[in-house]
Amino acid sequence: MNGTLTAEAVRRRYLTLVAMRWLPTGLLIPVSILLPAERGLSLSEIGLAAAGQGLFVLFLELPTGGLADSLGRKRVLISSSLVGMASVVIYLAADSFGAFFVAFALQGVFRALDSGPLEAWDVDTVLVDGRVLMEGRRVRSVNEARVLAAAEREGERMVERSGVAPFMGLPDRFWGHSRY
Repeated sequence: MNGTLTAEAVRRRYLTLVAMRWLPTGLLIPVSILLPAERGLSLSEIGLAAAGQGLFVLFLELPTGGLADSLGRKRVLISSSLVGMASVVIYLAADSFGAFFVAFALQGVFRALDSGPLEAWDVDTVLVDGRVLMEGRRVRSVNEARVLAAAEREGERMVERSGVAPFMGLPDRFWGHSRY
């Protein structure tokens, strides 16, 4: 085997990773308020602690993208999973506002670390019409004439739809009759 993936294998792997990333989140969000409330936090304290997650994502999103480019996407994705697991352990053991804030803040670090490497799959592997055209930032195969013809066709359609086609023609006496 030469190590290249088929389009179907790429799609299956990407969808599996996305499902593993978002399914637990979707299952936990509806009940995530119950544990802190049971442990004595008010609704405003829960909201304030949960806001820590958003703040950490806000401030770490761009720096962690550079981290993924320099350390490697797989390493950062694995590190994000470890931070995510630590946040869940702290969340389950938390019994005060501070502990819940730390758990939510770590959840924000996890989300910031996680978002870039997983979504960078679009950059590393490009699927078009069921074929892998780009893998590992290297172009595998492109029919340039087909791409240029499609771009020209779309450009002509855009000009026709906008109604500016009559204004784009050159006057009859343009060439050879210009004055210097």
